[in-house]
Amino acid sequence: MTSMCFPVTPKTSYRRSGQKRPRGDVCVVPPSPAEASSPESANGSQQSSVIVFAHKRPRTDVGTICSPIARPRPAVPTEMEFVQEGSCLDLHYREVALVDPGQHLIKLHQLPMCSDCYLLKNKPGPPNTIVKHTKATSCRFQGAFLRRLVLDERAARRTLKVHSLICEADKLDRKRMLDLSLFTDAYPKDVARLPQQDRLYILRKILPTLRGVSEQELSHIQCYDDAQVSMKTTLEGFREFCDVCQTSIFDIHWTCLDCAFAACVDCKSDRQLIIDMSKNCDLKLHFRKVPMTMDRLPRDGMNWPACCANTAQPLPKAAARFADEARKARDPPYPHNLVPTRIVPSQILKKLVEDAQGILDKTGEQNPVPLPVSVESASCTPVLLCGGRLLWMQQDMSCDSPPFREHWDKGLPVLVSRILDQLGDKQLWLPSTFCKMFGEDPVSLVDCSTNPHTDYRNKRHIDFWPGFENRNARGLNDEKQKAVWKIKDWPVRGAFAEILPKHFEDLMQALPLNRYTNVDGDFNLAKYLPGWLCRPDLGPKMYAAYSSSTHPESATTNLHVDISDAINVIVYVGRPFGEGAKETVKAVSDALEKLNLDTVVLTRLRLGETPGALWQIYRPEDSSEIKKFLLKVRRERGIEGDEDPVHCQTEYLTVDLRKRLLLEHNVVGMDIVQFEGDGIFIPASAPHQVWNLYSCVKVAEDFVTPEHVHDCALLTKEFRQLPNDFSNKADKLQIKNILFHTVKSLVRSFDADHLA
Repeated sequence: MTSMCFPVTPKTSYRRSGQKRPRGDVCVVPPSPAEASSPESANGSQQSSVIVFAHKRPRTDVGTICSPIARPRPAVPTEMEFVQEGSCLDLHYREVALVDPGQHLIKLHQLPMCSDCYLLKNKPGPPNTIVKHTKATSCRFQGAFLRRLVLDERAARRTLKVHSLICEADKLDRKRMLDLSLFTDAYPKDVARLPQQDRLYILRKILPTLRGVSEQELSHIQCYDDAQVSMKTTLEGFREFCDVCQTSIFDIHWTCLDCAFAACVDCKSDRQLIIDMSKNCDLKLHFRKVPMTMDRLPRDGMNWPACCANTAQPLPKAAARFADEARKARDPPYPHNLVPTRIVPSQILKKLVEDAQGILDKTGEQNPVPLPVSVESASCTPVLLCGGRLLWMQQDMSCDSPPFREHWDKGLPVLVSRILDQLGDKQLWLPSTFCKMFGEDPVSLVDCSTNPHTDYRNKRHIDFWPGFENRNARGLNDEKQKAVWKIKDWPVRGAFAEILPKHFEDLMQALPLNRYTNVDGDFNLAKYLPGWLCRPDLGPKMYAAYSSSTHPESATTNLHVDISDAINVIVYVGRPFGEGAKETVKAVSDALEKLNLDTVVLTRLRLGETPGALWQIYRPEDSSEIKKFLLKVRRERGIEGDEDPVHCQTEYLTVDLRKRLLLEHNVVGMDIVQFEGDGIFIPASAPHQVWNLYSCVKVAEDFVTPEHVHDCALLTKEFRQLPNDFSNKADKLQIKNILFHTVKSLVRSFDADHLA
C-alpha cells in the first residue's frame, strides 16, 4: 500500500500572489486490499482515510495530530515528514485504526512516546485497550510543536521515527505555532494608567535581577546556532518545570526529543560537571509507585529518570535491576537525545533588558528624587519597636510612605493594627460560622503538641471547631492525649475566592497597603503574569490553631522561610473556657513576662487588648548563622545528616535555644506580640516561627514586591537543591516569569510616553 500526499505550493508563493493559504495540508491513505474488496467499495462509497487532520487537541481552538511540512513533494512519496502536534497516543491509535493491522502496524518500540503517554499506555489493564488522557494527564508533545517525525514506508512494515527538532525559524510564519504577541504585549492592558513615578520605581528595583537571569539563560546556548536550538510552544494554563528539581522553567532548558523529559540549565550543568570531573554517580534506586506520573520511572542518584523511549537501552521492566543495568550499559538509559530548547523567542529577552535600561537612562531614574509624602502618610506617625527593627503602623498608610518604603526595602517586618475595623461583617470569621458551613467536610489536621508535628488526614471540620474555645470538647491524638489541632493552608484544593466568596471580598477590602497586598495591586508583581500562564496560587489561605501556651517546647508553626512576601492577619482570637482554661491564661501571662517587651506593647495589654500569637522574626542575613547553630544542636541530639534545618520546617527555637543563639552567634530575633486585628508583613527569606498564645483564626495572603524579588530568586535556587519529598520543594512562584512579564509590561507602557 502507498500513501498519497497532495503537493503544497511553497510558502513564499502565497505572499507573491496574494492568494489565501489553505487551512491545512492533507495526507490521505487509500483503502487497504481488505477494505477495497468490501461491499461498500462495490457501491463506490469506500473512500480514502484521512489520518492526520481529524483530532482536536484540548485548550486550543484548532488542532491536528500532525502538521506536514509545507514543501513540494512527489505524488507518491516513500517517506513523509511532519510536525507532531497531537498526542503520541492519538497518533499511534489513529494509525492502527486506519490501516490493516496485520501488515501495516507501526512498530511500537520505534514510535518514541513521551513519558506521560508511555506510562499511560503501559499501565496495568485489559489487553488491547485504547487508553486516553484525562484532565489530570496530557501528552508532553501535544501542542508544543517540538519535533518532526518521519513515516517510512519503504520497508515491509511502516515505522515512525524522530527526524529532527523544530527551531524558531520553522515557526515564525505560523501564528498557531508561535504567537509573538504573547512575549511582546503588555498585560494588563491598562499598565500605562499607573503614574510614571510608580512604573519607574518598580523598573529600577527589579531590572538588575532580570538582567542576571538574562545573562545566565543566554550563556547556555551562545555556542549553538539558532538551527540547533529547539523552540517549544507554550500551552495555555501549563507550567513548564524541570523533571529533576521541579523548578519552574522560564526559557532555556534541555529537552529529550524521544521522551520529552525536561531539565533546567542548572540541573544539566550539575550533571555535566560530575561527568567532566570523572566522578562516578552513586546510582541509588528511587522508585515510588505514584500512578501516571514521572515518579513511576526509576531514577539515579542525581534524580534523573530513565528515558522510556531510549531504543539503545530500553526501560527495564524490573525496577530492581535498574541500577545494575545502568552501570553496565554503554549507552545509559537516561534521556540521551537532549537538545537545547527555548520558550522565549530569540533576541526578545536581551532587547527587553536593553530597552528597560534605556528608559531609566533617559529619565534619570538611576539618581531618583525622594518620593513625596502623601497627606495620608503625614497624618499617621509610625512607631519603631524591637530596637528599631519593627515598624508599627497604628492604622493603614499609603504605599509611597517613605517610612514604610525605607523599612520594607531593608527586609524588615511591619506591623499594622486595627484591621478588624475595616472588616464589613465580623460574623463571617467566627468559629461557629465555619463549623456550620463546613462541619461534615473532610480536612487534614496537624497535632502541634508533638515534635515533629503529626498529620491526621481523615478528619472533619466538626472534629476541630467545637474545641476551638471549649477545652472540654477537644479530641485526643494517637497517644490518648488532648491534641493541639491546627488547620493549615486551607482550602488545600480550590481557590479561597471560589469556596468563600463573601470572606474573600471582605478580606480584600480590609487588607492594609492594598496596592501591595491585593491580588490586583499595582505593586504586587504577580498581577503582571498574563492569563495564558499557569498563575501561582498566592492565597489567601486560612490558618486556624489551638493555643500552644501549655506546650512551651512545641511551636504552632516551626521555623521556616517563605519564598514570597506575605501578610498574616488575626481575624479572631478565642477566649478559653472549660477544664484547663485557667492554666492556659496563667501560661500566657508567664510567657509574656519573660519577654523584654516594648512599652507600647505593655500598654496594649493593660488596656485589655487580646494577644493572639507570639512571633520570632529574624533578618534574612541571619539565615546562615541560624542554620549553622541548628545543625550543631541536631548533632548534639545525635541526629546525623546535613539537610537544611530551616527549609525542612522541623525545628523550633525555644527560649533556651534563643538565648544560646544570641550568646554563640550574636543573632537575636524580634519578639512580636500579634493582637487580634493585627497584620504582620513578613519579608521573603526572613526566618520566622509562631507560637499561639490563645486559639486563633488567621488569614495569610502572599504577594511579590519589587523590593524583594532578588531574595525570591535566591530562594528558588535554594529550594531546587532540596530532596524531592520536601513539601515546599516545587517552585510554584515562577519568579523568572514574573520578572520578565512585569518588565515587558512596563516597557510597553512607556512606548506611549515615547520613552522607549
